[in-house]
Amino acid sequence: MMKTQQLNYLLTAIVVALVLGVVMREVQHRAKMDARDAADELWRVQAQAKVDSLTMQNARLIDEAHRAIWTADSIVTSIPVDRYHEARKGIPTASDQALKDVILWKRPRP
Repeated sequence: MMKTQQLNYLLTAIVVALVLGVVMREVQHRAKMDARDAADELWRVQAQAKVDSLTMQNARLIDEAHRAIWTADSIVTSIPVDRYHEARKGIPTASDQALKDVILWKRPRP
């Protein structure tokens, strides 16, 4: 009777060890999958933050471009009409000549 009871304890211990091994392997697998999911989520959040940052940066650049357009438009509209017509007729003004010098890579004339 004693041998049978010891054999039962031994078999029970082996079964418990096997079950614990399977459970531990499943826990390890789930922990690994959770870590992978967390890393994927972190990557997604970082990518979204980068997109948001670029979107904000693009919005700032667009605002600056609009301000530059408004400034250029106000400068153009502030040019006297007679000077504008002189430039359009082909009579160069000093600013037109300076612009041509810059475009043609010449030194400005004194």
